[in-house]
Amino acid sequence: MKQLIVNADDFNLTRGVSRGILEAYTRGIVTSTTVMINLPPDEALFAELARSSLGIGLHVNLTLGRPVIPAAELPSLADAEGRFFRDAHRVAMQAKPEEVEREIAAQYHAFLERFGAAPTHLDSHHHCAFYPRLREVVFGFARSVKLPIRSTDPAIRKEATQQGLKTPDGFFGESGPEPY
Repeated sequence: MKQLIVNADDFNLTRGVSRGILEAYTRGIVTSTTVMINLPPDEALFAELARSSLGIGLHVNLTLGRPVIPAAELPSLADAEGRFFRDAHRVAMQAKPEEVEREIAAQYHAFLERFGAAPTHLDSHHHCAFYPRLREVVFGFARSVKLPIRSTDPAIRKEATQQGLKTPDGFFGESGPEPY
């Protein structure tokens, strides 16, 4: 049986984005969301999300705000002010895989602590986790915690499937210059 998943990324990016996701869920179109767990939470909106029946995934974030791990421990991911570098390409080219793995694990554990359950799936902000240098780290982490991943690209989807990861059969949406 085919199932349509309408996922709204970036919960916790701003109050307006989070509010819009919850409204779209209430009106019946959104079936899941992914949370940016490293950003300061709006407690009221997080409580509303937790009460909903939305699928809640982890929106792995390596390009916005501060990391969960102290930034001084992630020199390849964070600038001198302790914030992630805002350039996904730069992050993908210079990030040390072991730092990426530690930060993803920290975000996963922060999610577990916040919601008391594992996320429904993983995806990533600015799709940076699917750049070739970081993909192996993300795929390995997803396998280790037995989570599906969302992939926007047919080639990445095929690779994920070949590695035993669950991923949707297709994707349509805005993820760059052209929808897939």
